Amino acid sequence: MIKITDLRKTFEDKQLGTVFAVDGVSIDIAEGEFYTLLGPSGCGKTTTLRCVAGFEEPQDGSITIGDIEVFSRSKGIMFTPDKRDFQIVFQSYAVWPHLTVFENVAFPLCYGKQKVKRGEVKETVRKALDLVQIGHLAQRPAPLLSGGQQQRVALARALVAEPKVLLLDEPLSNLDAKLREQMRLEIRSLVKRLDITTLYVTHDQVEALTMSDRIGVMAEGKLLQEGTPLEIYREPANLFVSEFVGSINVIGGRVLHRGPGATGTVETAFGEVQGVMSSESLEGEPCVLVIRPESVRVHPDGAPAAANVFVGAVQSMAFLGEVWDASVNIGGESLRLRASATTPMREHDMVSVQLPPEQCRILADPGRSGGVGSVVAPAKESA
Repeated sequence: MIKITDLRKTFEDKQLGTVFAVDGVSIDIAEGEFYTLLGPSGCGKTTTLRCVAGFEEPQDGSITIGDIEVFSRSKGIMFTPDKRDFQIVFQSYAVWPHLTVFENVAFPLCYGKQKVKRGEVKETVRKALDLVQIGHLAQRPAPLLSGGQQQRVALARALVAEPKVLLLDEPLSNLDAKLREQMRLEIRSLVKRLDITTLYVTHDQVEALTMSDRIGVMAEGKLLQEGTPLEIYREPANLFVSEFVGSINVIGGRVLHRGPGATGTVETAFGEVQGVMSSESLEGEPCVLVIRPESVRVHPDGAPAAANVFVGAVQSMAFLGEVWDASVNIGGESLRLRASATTPMREHDMVSVQLPPEQCRILADPGRSGGVGSVVAPAKESA
């Protein structure tokens, strides 16, 4: 439904010269899929979305929406935004202050390229307002709306024309935490129920993990990894992805040897650790071993015989209600873990910790591999 091929967009900076905002990005979004571009500010995610919308003209590549190629540098194609079949919700909502809620939502029907008969506008707008649960606010002036209500108006205005493609540019960033959580679930449920192909842009990892069918992680204009939320979280392709998405332990080391399949062993301050190796990790080379705190298992009374078991002293403990957020010193290195609130341990206790090999990811050292932009991991075929 949305196909982006080798997209490149540059800007000129007086000090830096030519800067690649988007550098060779290729994405293929299936019909009805909820796809999220995730990354820090300045990574190129919003620029990519604006190129899809036609608000920015790339220097190279191609973009197809549905069956229509709307941009191609090689073919000299550049459709203006009004000629592209999509609706968009901006970060600022762009709700017109001089109009009522009804008039805001009715605008695409009255002035868009697919005008609706006057007699059908009222019923069509009513259905859109009911979808986002603000039908009772139809006659309220826009300036009298809360942030959450404005967000719903913007969403209703985008949905009223029944688009096949919806673009969302950080639409929840201006809402408070509780409302943001509520709207995440509502937007996801709504677009899936209406079977709308959605391209969503955010810097919020929780939004990406909870709303998406697939995620593309970006940094420095490059697409570093694509995958389902579970794949991105559990199988990060490089250090940047592992650190940006969720909390993680990063342990420096050196690759001792590669085992069968994707297994391998690294030498660390803890001792020898077995784990799952990336294809870029080479024997004898520096590497980093990463593991999520919740994947570390703690055994206050001693661990059973198994791989990757080490003994250390509990440095600190923070009670989070259901779990302890604890730190254990092993060989002079600090290891963070999450343990059940019922775990019988205290600060300064000696405990055994186990790092399950299948949960340990061995990644190439970013200094050797050339930084965050050196690894691009495409989506798995099953995604």
